[in-house]
Amino acid sequence: MKNYNRFTQHKFPILATTIFIIILSLLIAQFAIGRPFRLAKLPDRGRNFGCGTCHKNPRGGGARNLFGNDYESIGLSAGDKYTDELANKDSDSDGFTNAEEFSAKPATHPGDPKSLPKKAAVSTEKKSQAKIYVTNSLSNTVSVIDAKSRKAVATVTVGEHPTYLRERPDGKQVWVVNSGSNTVSVIDTSTDSVVNTISAGDTPKGINLSRDNRWAYAINEGTKSNNVHVFDTNTFERVATIPVGEAPHNGELSPDGKLLYVTNTKSNSVSVIDIAKNKVIHTIKDVGETPHNLSISSDGKWLYVTLTKKNALALIDTKKRKVNKIIPVGEGHHIVDVAPDGKRAYVGNIGSKTVSVVDLNKGKVIASIDVGSGPHGVAISQDGKLGYATVSGEDVLVVFDLQNNKVIEKISVGKFPFIVRIVGN
Repeated sequence: MKNYNRFTQHKFPILATTIFIIILSLLIAQFAIGRPFRLAKLPDRGRNFGCGTCHKNPRGGGARNLFGNDYESIGLSAGDKYTDELANKDSDSDGFTNAEEFSAKPATHPGDPKSLPKKAAVSTEKKSQAKIYVTNSLSNTVSVIDAKSRKAVATVTVGEHPTYLRERPDGKQVWVVNSGSNTVSVIDTSTDSVVNTISAGDTPKGINLSRDNRWAYAINEGTKSNNVHVFDTNTFERVATIPVGEAPHNGELSPDGKLLYVTNTKSNSVSVIDIAKNKVIHTIKDVGETPHNLSISSDGKWLYVTLTKKNALALIDTKKRKVNKIIPVGEGHHIVDVAPDGKRAYVGNIGSKTVSVVDLNKGKVIASIDVGSGPHGVAISQDGKLGYATVSGEDVLVVFDLQNNKVIEKISVGKFPFIVRIVGN
């Protein structure tokens, strides 16, 4: 018995150690084999960037980069394959699809927005030429205007009573909400033609596109809905429905793309949606009468919400999630946009023929720009030099200079222009 005990005391630890070494060796071998196996699935078979194709660490392992995240969500779910969907996706939002980056000479990194093809300077200039899109609610069209020449270059027929529109961050598509036909028209900006029409909820109004171009959020204001529909921008299929407050009108994404703020006009509240979970995580209550449209500061700290019945602009602290200040503006205001430097906000006052210029540091209106009868939508150029207002009572798009707050041009568009958005740089 003593000999047996000696045997077990020495033999079992040796056996356990041997088993541990074998398992560890198998795991290491699997890891070593797995890397070339996955790299072999890529167009360049990993020759250009190795494991750094999918990982932030060039040697592999750890956090994935933008392309790696897409491969995980698209490629792995398709059976660990480099699919057409993945090829046509612009993972790093630099204006070039993953397929274009892999095929460039030399190849560029599909997960690094700073890694661009040699012809990127020419291609990017072509892709980023700014165009202005205006919904014409009573014409059932969208006017497309070249921002440089200020000339109309296209008129796109969409659904009934188009209201809001929003561009994908990569500028490749514009999504237009047709409130009269309960649909969304998707416009290809390279051809300025409708490539898809999607069924939405009851009286859709606002529309937002996720920072990674992957998801679209249609806000349904009608009493039968009171929700947000989430669409996959690749398949155009609805993937989720998010209940919010009563009569939701419009939304705005946080700069980091993690939260979607939605105004609820009859609840006098703002819903805060976690887009990773597709659910409301907080409701900011008592923001003021009839919160309508909104914009957000570049650092995400402030939410600017127009209060229709109060004729005011509410400044909401997004950290504390409560109203910090209310600033009186013009009558019947509608849309608010903020200058790139974050110092001023511009509010369209549909009932007083003006655009209010709000000094956000002083918390008051410092100027009013007379733009004509029924200014509805407002958009500020990315260089902070020009502003655009849709003047619904005169069927024109007004261009005004932000330096002297003066109108410099009026461009004819369709009937009852509603919203204006600038697409491209």
